[in-house]
This record gives sequence, C-alpha cells and structure tokens, in this order.
Amino acid sequence: MNKPFLWEMIIFIVTVGVAILVFNLIDDLPLLARFGISVVMFLCIFEISKYVRKRLNH
Repeated sequence: MNKPFLWEMIIFIVTVGVAILVFNLIDDLPLLARFGISVVMFLCIFEISKYVRKRLNH
C-alpha cells in the first residue's frame, strides 16, 4: 500500500468517527442544521487533507 492512500484512509476514518460523534451530540437539532454542520465539517476536513497531502509530497 502506498503512503498517500494510507493517509487518505486514516483521514477518512477520522472524519467518519468525528461525524458520528457530532451527530450524537447534536441529536436534538433539526435535520437541516445537522446536514449543514456535517457538510461544513466535511469541507473543512477535505481542505485539511489536501493541505496535508501537499505537505507530504514536498
């Protein structure tokens, strides 16, 4: 297994874990708010993973 793929998997697993945690914490929020927060979190983690990938390549 090549390194970038391994990092992708780790980041994905962490993302899913955090998302499940947040979904449990904000269970009383309406569905739309939950969806919005999860989308924002996904975008943030996607940007972070892009940055990490760039740093690892150099």
